[in-house]
Amino acid sequence: RQRTFACQRCRAIAVAASTLVLLLATSARPCAVSVPLMHGTRPVEQEAGPCWQRRRREVVASAAAALLSTHLPQVVWADISDSSNDVIKLDVFASRIKRLVGEVSVFAVTDPTGSPVLEQQPETPSGGSKLGHFYFDELEASEALRRVLSSDRSLGNAKLEVRKLALSDVFLPLVVMGKQEELGGRFQLEASTKELKTAERLLRVESLGAPGQIPLFICPSLEVERFGTKAASDSDGSGLRVPAFLREADMQDAIRRASLKGEEAEVVVTTLQRVAEDFAKPTEVDSASQKLLLVADSGDIGLGTWGSGGAGY
Repeated sequence: RQRTFACQRCRAIAVAASTLVLLLATSARPCAVSVPLMHGTRPVEQEAGPCWQRRRREVVASAAAALLSTHLPQVVWADISDSSNDVIKLDVFASRIKRLVGEVSVFAVTDPTGSPVLEQQPETPSGGSKLGHFYFDELEASEALRRVLSSDRSLGNAKLEVRKLALSDVFLPLVVMGKQEELGGRFQLEASTKELKTAERLLRVESLGAPGQIPLFICPSLEVERFGTKAASDSDGSGLRVPAFLREADMQDAIRRASLKGEEAEVVVTTLQRVAEDFAKPTEVDSASQKLLLVADSGDIGLGTWGSGGAGY
């Protein structure tokens, strides 16, 4: 199907400002860095592709002004499951997370039953622990398989393998809400080493904070349109989504295809954890942050329920 790209008119300024305030002014963990609006991204000029087009420049300028004038209190990730006053119902939170992650996949070292393998961590004064990893990069998952087999030769005949899993199946039940005493350990997402370094370079920091942070690269001037299911559309039925790229190169490619320049090409760097925290707050249903959609590969746009209109396929 022909890929489509749409722009908002009447609500554009309010939506963009709300998106940046929610994503950039809220901290996810202790020691997490602030997430400024990045400047200096000036893609080379290129003819716009079929599914991208530019939005109004004043939208980004207004959002930046809102960001600079707004300060929100820090929110600790661990507080989400402990607080009962400002957290939405679990089923609503789960629905928002599922809508965010879409069809994105992760890779894990698994045993013959398909269960992710837990690796023994170094001993500490309080004792050892086990940690399971979900990788966005299949090659890094393969390296983890070799590491597991070399560290424990008794597993050589265990028929371990790298298996592709749906992020929606593991993020909430294992990474976010999983209890270590019940699972035998804890689970953590692992961003590509390359993307972690890219995010740190753009933010000019040595680290994004606590282990397991997943950087997201966003150009607020980009939107795509999705059709096909009730869950894919907003309350107004528009289906407009803002891509949150897991790979910075995919975002830059989209910017080039849209021929964005100047302020329209500015980039925001945030994390999956911070977006998830926003989803745990009792905000309005059509909150701008809920328009985000994870994109693991720009080639995925146009498949499944992505299309030029009507029902998905």
